Amino acid sequence: MADDDVVNFTEADGRRIVRAVRRVEQLPLVTETADYGTPVRSSDRLGKVSSPATLGLSTEGTETAATDTWSLTGTTSGTNYAGVPLEIWQTCRVVYNHAGDKKLYAFQRKLTFDTTGRLRLVSAETRVEVDAAGAC
Repeated sequence: MADDDVVNFTEADGRRIVRAVRRVEQLPLVTETADYGTPVRSSDRLGKVSSPATLGLSTEGTETAATDTWSLTGTTSGTNYAGVPLEIWQTCRVVYNHAGDKKLYAFQRKLTFDTTGRLRLVSAETRVEVDAAGAC
């Protein structure tokens, strides 16, 4: 229990201290009402996923580090995206095919986040050839 969760009381004679836990109930933020006056919590509202910013590639790409960024709030400027949906290409695993074609493969998935920053979709894997064995 954290110190800010405890309230100390002292009796008038100064001899007795009572410690009590302060309970705080987290209520949903009501931002609007639906038809017939039903409250709608902001946490129940999904953001849009159309026209997203994209970080990463579904292909191998280059050896240069990317400098583009994304944040939930702010203003989009150049390659610094803000307040828009986001797609991220993530390498999930790397496999070298010993028994077959002797190639190194990376498997990537696209993660799609809406404008509220919630993960909404994960794609199937995309296979990317990273390297192949050559003659020595």
